[in-house]
Amino acid sequence: MILPLIGLVVLAILFCSAMFGMLVGRILPEHHLTAETKGVITLSTGVIGTLTALVLGLLIGAASSSYNTKNQDVVLIAADVIQMDRLLRRYGPEAEGSRDLLHHYAATKTQDFFPEGATKLPNLRNPRTVALLGELQDRLVALNASNANQRWLQAQALQLVSSIAGGHGGSWSSRIELGSRFRCWSW
Repeated sequence: MILPLIGLVVLAILFCSAMFGMLVGRILPEHHLTAETKGVITLSTGVIGTLTALVLGLLIGAASSSYNTKNQDVVLIAADVIQMDRLLRRYGPEAEGSRDLLHHYAATKTQDFFPEGATKLPNLRNPRTVALLGELQDRLVALNASNANQRWLQAQALQLVSSIAGGHGGSWSSRIELGSRFRCWSW
């Protein structure tokens, strides 16, 4: 709703500026309207246009890079959650409670990343979500592996939950938080 309004305001400002320029052109004395003066104005306008294009290009490049990095981090977390769910399914019925908790964590984390409503920012430090992940980790540690296969699956699941908790090097949380402070697009 606000974007069309902004577009209309910009259009009105540009139209008024053009009208003002035409009015000033009629008022100026003849010695200010020589070919030399027009050449200087044309050159100055070209420089301003080139600098504007350069700044916009850098802005779009930075936004694209930021989006790609955040997208990659979210995809990595999702892949870890899917892999952990598969490991816990292979572990057996003893891990069903942990799987249910993992599904609850995934739903809560999705809501944290992508809150309802365009005005809400991602909540990356939701204590409830952090507590769910800690409880999942505790449940994984408490599993009693009865054979080598279950021990291996448990170790892999613990490694994945540590990877999710650390955010693949601990950087995804700070990058997403930085991006949400300079929010140009809807997450």
